Amino acid sequence: MICNLNIVFDTNTIKLVNDVNYARFEMSKTFTILHEFVKNNNIDNINIFIPQICIDELLVQYSEEYKIEKKEFEKTYNDLYLRAEKLNWNLNLIKLDDLNYKDYLDKITKLSYEYLEEYNLTQIIPNCNNECLPLIIKRSLDRIKPFFDGKCSKKPFSDAGFKDAIFIESIKQFFTENNDEIIIITSDKVISEINVYKEFEAKNVRIMKFDLGIELVNFLCDKLKIDDCSKQYSFCKDSYYIETLENDLRCKVVDSVIRIEKIEDEYTYYKVETIIEKNNLLKSIYVKLDEINNFDEAQIKETGEVIYTW
Repeated sequence: MICNLNIVFDTNTIKLVNDVNYARFEMSKTFTILHEFVKNNNIDNINIFIPQICIDELLVQYSEEYKIEKKEFEKTYNDLYLRAEKLNWNLNLIKLDDLNYKDYLDKITKLSYEYLEEYNLTQIIPNCNNECLPLIIKRSLDRIKPFFDGKCSKKPFSDAGFKDAIFIESIKQFFTENNDEIIIITSDKVISEINVYKEFEAKNVRIMKFDLGIELVNFLCDKLKIDDCSKQYSFCKDSYYIETLENDLRCKVVDSVIRIEKIEDEYTYYKVETIIEKNNLLKSIYVKLDEINNFDEAQIKETGEVIYTW
């Protein structure tokens, strides 16, 4: 029996840090690399989750950064404008968007919906219901992580960690009846120090940190004993692969890649299942590619008959 592996992202692991374009909504490379890995390799036992509290926090962070970026650029532009006047130069600035905080938050929220529709393997964990509020309050009063001591105007408090408490309680509530393995991916030090055995009782839960998406993919490949065929998948979706088959096999490619299997034999090669149409008939074929995507041969899936050799 193949058990599911549930991967849950924290805000700090889905937030795009470098090269942020505030005109669109994007998530981190770690998130997109994992999504493409699961999709391209047809892995049906890895589930990707993001708690709603993380989406909400991310939208607020982007909106605050937009406000700061806008203010800083306006100052830079005004300085440049004054310098340009001294040279008798004309600077024309066209503002396609000039939004206040609320309007930008509305816009980026809508863009986030569209983004998550594209990355449709991702499931959203709803915020925990009101039944969890007493538990969260008790956590705060007892200073149980993720709540921790802090100071505000030299006054001690233990409310730091409220968002993280919702994050943890939402995951616990969502997976109440689920005994599959859960991996929470975060770079938050406080969350990383949570006693998962106590929090999730008998559940198989781990909290892990991955700085790069490829590190996460390599971990999953080792854990699940599978190969990452994402590069081959991209190659088979490219027009070169499709045109090569259509020209050489004199057919029409209906679906360039159904699945890809890595074969370790006398040499390593990849077996790509492709659907073609020839003489008004649909056929499933296997296309054999070497490690650098050179074509080897094509054969009928059902019979193994070789129909073309390159």
